[in-house]
Amino acid sequence: MLLLALSAQGCGDARPLTTEDTETFAQMTFSYGTLSFEAPVLVIVVDDTPDDAGAKLRSLMAERFMADFDVEFGSACDPDDPARFVPYHRYAVIVSPSRGLDAEQASPAVDPALMVNTGRRTPEAVSAWKAAVERAILGAVTEAPGAYRPLEAQAHWARLLLGRDEPANDAERAAVDLLPDSGAVVEVFLGSGARDDESPLEPESYRIGYEPTDRAVWGYPQVITPDPTFVYCGPGRTPRIDLWNFNHGFRGDPCVDHSIFHENFYDECSLSCTGARPVTDELGRASCEAFVKTDLAPCDASIGWLDPQGADGIRRPREVDYFGTTVRLCEVQQLEGAALDSCRQQWDCSDCEPGFCLTELPGVIGDCDGMQGLWPLRFPFDTLTARTARIEVTCNVEHVVDEGGGESF
Repeated sequence: MLLLALSAQGCGDARPLTTEDTETFAQMTFSYGTLSFEAPVLVIVVDDTPDDAGAKLRSLMAERFMADFDVEFGSACDPDDPARFVPYHRYAVIVSPSRGLDAEQASPAVDPALMVNTGRRTPEAVSAWKAAVERAILGAVTEAPGAYRPLEAQAHWARLLLGRDEPANDAERAAVDLLPDSGAVVEVFLGSGARDDESPLEPESYRIGYEPTDRAVWGYPQVITPDPTFVYCGPGRTPRIDLWNFNHGFRGDPCVDHSIFHENFYDECSLSCTGARPVTDELGRASCEAFVKTDLAPCDASIGWLDPQGADGIRRPREVDYFGTTVRLCEVQQLEGAALDSCRQQWDCSDCEPGFCLTELPGVIGDCDGMQGLWPLRFPFDTLTARTARIEVTCNVEHVVDEGGGESF
């Protein structure tokens, strides 16, 4: 996630990080959201018509998917740090809406390559899964198509994967059984059609929405991939799909060439490029504290989250208010001893434990594009990926004097 807040703070705040030497030191906090890694479950509905028009639209959707889905943005941190767990779980169903609801569709039950579940995101894993989805999109051709019912098809598969409807046959049951155990987010991508929807009910009847009993999270449907040739789009050409788009909030021009695939991957960056560096002691321990605000489940020491320590030195569970919501406050432990040394100096982090350190490794520190300093914080294992939370790190930092004589924190 992107850095959301960075502020210089004077000494004497509520945190116990204090110093008397305000000429040399100051205190800074940065805060950002962490996300437990979700498992997108894609329902991609394509025009399966066996003619040139259908082929062009399938090719366009495949092209957009390959170019825009799971695209990494650059960041100051290195997502290939072997100490960090970055799971990669993806699942896709490619639906040919002219086959009917009881027909077999391209799902992980039919083609295992349409699902990937690895403990670590790698370029190879991303490329292999995306290539499988591309093949399925291009191969979604129905030689003897029936009624063209993309709205009915997307609603059927969304409801099935959300757990609202029971599987109607063995193929659907097998597809449901392969769903991720947790973190699943069902998202519908509806491709352009050379003809309008022919589903039997009104378009509004195929709206999904959120229900608290769903087995997965309902994402939101994406608007149709536009046709840049202007042959199949335009006012009045597909009124039912246009109404479905409108009801889901799309207010743009359906003929404008843009992509519906924007599931970009943000590396959970634990670095902050600033003009100051946290103070460390002779053992390499940083003068920093890290806290997370999360759901009300207990702090989990197995991922380095501890109950906060009180003034009497005793750790106790604590709940705090966060913009009107009661949340759990946990402290992220700073590593000590061999774990600290390994985190600071070893690329493989062989003696590391969950928690954090201020590392010295150039491969983890990354590039700050000419800025004077950074906070090379390293969070081994699943410290920042096991649960969704808001993390705040506060450090005592040294003043940095630039060449012009100005000060920076």
